[in-house]
Amino acid sequence: MFGWFRQRREFRQQAEVKATHLIEALGKDDAWETVYRDSRDMTIPEDKRLFNLAVRRAMERKFGIPPHQDTATRYLESQKR
Repeated sequence: MFGWFRQRREFRQQAEVKATHLIEALGKDDAWETVYRDSRDMTIPEDKRLFNLAVRRAMERKFGIPPHQDTATRYLESQKR
């Protein structure tokens, strides 16, 4: 039973590392666009898409973005401030 928890924790840690790496390599906006696009691409295998979704969620936590918020909404909210 605890093996599942360990696998889940390792999967989340890998997603966090990937998110950090992408942010450092591409910058905040380009990394977000890349991961957002890849997490919604239905032509890639499901396991890779799910990993990209986990990376997207990690970036959302880092940037303080509520889950499932699109780019247009984020842009409009940043204009209000």
